[in-house]
Amino acid sequence: MKLSDVEAFKLKFARKNKKFVPICEKMVLSSFSTDKPADISDVNYPYFNCTNNQLVAYTVQMFMETKPKHVSEQTIKDISYTIAINYNIVPYHNFTHGFSVAQFFYYMWKTSESLKKWVSDEDMFIITMACIGHDLRHPGKNNGYQTARRNDCALVSFDNSVLESM
Repeated sequence: MKLSDVEAFKLKFARKNKKFVPICEKMVLSSFSTDKPADISDVNYPYFNCTNNQLVAYTVQMFMETKPKHVSEQTIKDISYTIAINYNIVPYHNFTHGFSVAQFFYYMWKTSESLKKWVSDEDMFIITMACIGHDLRHPGKNNGYQTARRNDCALVSFDNSVLESM
């Protein structure tokens, strides 16, 4: 059974005994067509019009172009899916944001001959991995909030760079 993104997020929250209140459950994706392959090397790529499933597919597309020879396509798919489902459901530091950072760097790499001279395919694979996962499990609140709430991580990090210590 295939779940929609909203259904998957509801299930994820239910498992954590948290209430899920979707911000954009009624979002219409009519401006995006899956009939043609996505040109994710376009700086104006409309990633906000994509579902998480589409973004996972496009993440796989970026990884496949740059992956080391010994990494299988199934491994790439597993990594991409695992990253997506481990992002928290927060307004900004979510999977869409991680994808947008990776997609922008991918755009720069694809369109800049000078950058390609310095950044190999394997380097780009690693950079894409870092970009797409840079905010994994971000709680959606800043360092000041974590410190004010006396979050466990704030106590351990002595209120310095709380989120970077998580």
